[in-house]
Amino acid sequence: QFDAPIERTTVAGTGGLLTYENADSARNFGVEIEGFMRLGRFAEPLADYFASANISAIESKVELGSAGATQTSRSRPLQGQSKYLANIQMGYKPEDGRWEATALYNVAGKRIAQVGAIGLPDTFEQPFHQLDFTARYRFAPEWSFGFRLKNILDESVEYTQGGLPTREYKPGREIGFSIEWAPDFSVPGKN
Repeated sequence: QFDAPIERTTVAGTGGLLTYENADSARNFGVEIEGFMRLGRFAEPLADYFASANISAIESKVELGSAGATQTSRSRPLQGQSKYLANIQMGYKPEDGRWEATALYNVAGKRIAQVGAIGLPDTFEQPFHQLDFTARYRFAPEWSFGFRLKNILDESVEYTQGGLPTREYKPGREIGFSIEWAPDFSVPGKN
C-alpha cells in the first residue's frame, strides 16, 4: 500500500510540460519465484554447470484522486510497473577452475512509459528481450581477464500509444574486455 505516491503528470495548457504530484493511493501486489540448481544432479559431466531463474508476477493500481487533472485515466497501473519480469541464467563455474561463463536472459512485460493526458491513451513500452554473455579467465592468482557481450539479440525498443507505434530505436550491442586485479588483503592468522 502506498500513501500519497508521487506521480509524474502533465500540466494543463503547457503543451506537455511535466510535473510531479501526490496521488491519493496506490497498491502493488505480487509474487516472485526463484530457483537455483546445479546441473550435475542430472549427469556427472554437468557438475560444473548451473541454472537459475526468478519470475515475478505483479498487479498494481494507482488512484489519482485530485492529482493530475489532465490525465486521461483516473485509475490505472503504476507508471513503469510491468505485470511480469523474468530472468534466466545458465552458467559454467567449476569450484577450482580458471574459467567461468554465464548467459543471462531477461524480459519485462509491457509498462506505461508516459501517462496519457487530455484524452490521449497511455504510451506503453513493449516487452524487450535481452540476452547477455560474460566470461572470465583467471590467468594468475590475483589476475583475471573478462569478456562481455551485451544485448546479443539486438532487439528494438518499441513504444505504442493506442495500439499504434510511436517510437522505436535499437540500443545496439555492446562488447567489453577487462583485466582485473583482486589482491588478497587479509592478514594471515586473523579472521
